[in-house]
Formats: sequence, structure tokens, C-alpha cells
Amino acid sequence: MFKKILFIAAHTDDECCCAGTLSRFLEDGCDVHLSAFSYCEQDSKELGFPTNILRSEFECSADVIGIENSNLHISNYPVRNFPEHRQKILDDMVLIRKKINPDLVLIPSSIDTHQDHKVIYEEGIRAFQYCTVLGYETPKNLLSKKHSCYIKLKQKHFEVKTKCRSCYKSQQKRIGMSNQTKLTLSKFRGEQIGCEYAEVYEVLCLQI
Repeated sequence: MFKKILFIAAHTDDECCCAGTLSRFLEDGCDVHLSAFSYCEQDSKELGFPTNILRSEFECSADVIGIENSNLHISNYPVRNFPEHRQKILDDMVLIRKKINPDLVLIPSSIDTHQDHKVIYEEGIRAFQYCTVLGYETPKNLLSKKHSCYIKLKQKHFEVKTKCRSCYKSQQKRIGMSNQTKLTLSKFRGEQIGCEYAEVYEVLCLQI
């Protein structure tokens, strides 16, 4: 159904939430692009890592999924300050839309509480109003559930998700990065629809 897929991340490492789905789309022959709007230099510095480590880890993660460097679109807005750069972020999204012309776009869920994710959701809806848009879940940022689109995964797709997580050495101590947590969630989502693994999305705009 979909030929060109665009995943939009507020921060590098967000793509791990959808790595199984992205892997499956690639397997189905789709042209998959990743766009990240910050590699969080300030956070990396405070944690004692090189300021660009999340950019290199993002490239590692994309390689694990199977996405070429030419399909990566990386900006570096200051983390937790996206509201101050809302218009420029929208302008960047419009440029990406014109360059790629995606027919499916993955953005944060409408109920994501992180201030940067909220800006990406709001400007994403504006920039891609004529595309099918799904909102992905970042469990630690959600206070309720509005997800109703389930994408079935096989074990090999979940293994890609796990390998993407392992690329982010700088993030391993953060809450929510545990592979066991992701395994439990993916299995739970799978059980909800009668398969082994799944990732779930909020349907924001469906065009068929």
C-alpha cells in the first residue's frame, strides 16, 4: 500500500520505538527515510559523553535497520526547547515533504507529554496533512491510550529493534531503555491481536 515512509523523531533514539515496523517496511520493498530534529548535545555533555555521540549512534541504529545514510535527515535543535523554534521546524518539515513526497508519515502520538515531541506532532500534522499519518507510542511519555493501529512483527523484526537499542551506549542507564521492557511491551501488543509481537500506533490521518 505504501511506497515512501518517513519516520520523524524529535530526538535521535526515538526511532527505536518503531524499529520493528521500519524493518518490516524495508522488507516489503518500501523506501524508508528517517528524520531527527535533535541529537541532544547538552544532555550528552552533562552525561560525560562527546556532544555528537547521539548522532553517531543514530547512524549506527539506522544501519542496523537497513536504512542508507542518504535517507537520513538530521537537524540539531536544542533539546527541550523546540517550542521556541516551532516555525523553523515546520519549515524544515515542509522542505523534507517536498524532497521525499512520502505517503506514510510516523510522528509522535497526540498524547505524548514531552514538550519536544508535542511540537513535532503539532507541526507534523500541519506539514503532512495530505499524507497518511500514524502516531507512535513512547510509553514513558503517555498518560493514556489512543492507539488502535497494530502492525504485526516477526521475531526477526523485534531482534532489529533490540539491536537498534544496543547502538545507544550513551542511553543505557535512562529509564525505558531496557530490552526486557521492550520485549514485554511488544509481546503484550502482539497478544492483543493474536500474534507474537506487534508495535502500535495512533491513527491521526488515514488516506486510502
